[in-house]
Amino acid sequence: KDQQEVTDQLGKQVRQAVEVLVQALDRIDADTQRTLLADIAEKDIYNSALPVMMRPVFLFSAEERELLPLNDAFYAENYAASTLSAQLRERADQFGEEVLERRHDTWGRLLATFRAVHGGVLHDRLQLPAYGGSLFDPDRYPFLEGRPQQTHRVMGDQLQPPKVSDGTIYRVLAKLLLLDGE
Repeated sequence: KDQQEVTDQLGKQVRQAVEVLVQALDRIDADTQRTLLADIAEKDIYNSALPVMMRPVFLFSAEERELLPLNDAFYAENYAASTLSAQLRERADQFGEEVLERRHDTWGRLLATFRAVHGGVLHDRLQLPAYGGSLFDPDRYPFLEGRPQQTHRVMGDQLQPPKVSDGTIYRVLAKLLLLDGE
């Protein structure tokens, strides 16, 4: 019974996190004269937000099980989902929560992590195998990276991802990390 309650609560919080992201994308779309989501059906916006919520859930689990190198300082500082929420909380404590609403670098970090998990990394500071799969596929919802639909990223492309605020990411991760009390 307790396991079912936890599962139900996590499902509810994932839906809430999806709503937070969808609302943020709508605000960004309005700020860009409705160009971000111009060619995206409402159903596709929701269908893109749900996998984006499942990606950190997967990352938290994989990092906890040491399937991803959380013990590597470079990975932990620059890619890990498990440390990201704490880093955002630290920024909010140091500079105030309103600062998180004016900063937009965390979304790019998440996109980089998603790409690293999907395509792998072979670099002198980080080695990560390519896990592939559709969950992390960057071409599945290219508008989330600032690319037109039905396009594939080419190395060297200068992307303009949506300016999702660090505050939005912080609220999303909080919904995914901590179960709300009854």
